[in-house]
Amino acid sequence: MKKRLLVYVLHHDSSLSIYVGKSSYGLLRPREHAKPSQIETHPNWPVSRWVKKLQDQGFRYTITVLEDCSSAKELIAAEMFYIAYFRSVGARLLNCSDGGEGPIGFRHTEETKRKIGDIHRGKKLSQEQLDALAKANVGRKMTPEQRQHLSDVKRGKPRPLSVRIAVSAAQTERMKNPIWKAAFTTSGHTPEATAKRAAKLRGRKLSAETCAKMSASKTGVKLSPERCALQKQALRTFHARPFKDQHGTVYKTQAEAAEKLSIDSRSISWALANKKITHGYSFTYTDVQ
Repeated sequence: MKKRLLVYVLHHDSSLSIYVGKSSYGLLRPREHAKPSQIETHPNWPVSRWVKKLQDQGFRYTITVLEDCSSAKELIAAEMFYIAYFRSVGARLLNCSDGGEGPIGFRHTEETKRKIGDIHRGKKLSQEQLDALAKANVGRKMTPEQRQHLSDVKRGKPRPLSVRIAVSAAQTERMKNPIWKAAFTTSGHTPEATAKRAAKLRGRKLSAETCAKMSASKTGVKLSPERCALQKQALRTFHARPFKDQHGTVYKTQAEAAEKLSIDSRSISWALANKKITHGYSFTYTDVQ
């Protein structure tokens, strides 16, 4: 079908309402507004209700071509111009948006937003839908403005507990794959690779600007009660990890070792983390070979 780019207006002598639209296929698009399938698909659109009312009265709307365009860019600009013009002269427009590509200028009411949310809340996409979304986004790159917008929206908002649990479960399942585990865990690196990474990072200091940015990003950020509970549980699990000294004596907790050896528990924690000697003692975890 040969393309004909035009901007049209639908009107009728018995009504003060008009509708401005654009078409890439001549008069095919404006004629589609009268099809029952179009009206049934979008029964709440003002233009659909207007066409249905005319049909109930035995009338048919009139199609008037306002302008023929030579390019898609010119077509979009022309539609937006005529919508803005008719609004400026007080015409009763049936258009919900300012025209152009997408619903520019259209705003849902709070009630409509609530209804849309209730309809989609809890709905899960099928595997076919997920595959189609993944295929559509392959190779797609976000602009710097989009990245900044996402960063601003998510900054200071901790993930819900249910999301963190789901991510943890997925990561645990993923780590059962030996190839993935070898690639993404420290234990999977060769001693040479580990030594190389350690040498590269040893003595590295963050710049004052980087430190200031990190401090600013955390200033005023409060952890949720769920996040605090998770961190406390993680620390209890960590400090309850059995370890032994160079003489082979096993300690169940750092508090136990601190009491028996009369050493500050922070010194023991430091020695374990950095594999150093403190107060004449060196420690290693019993589950480390």
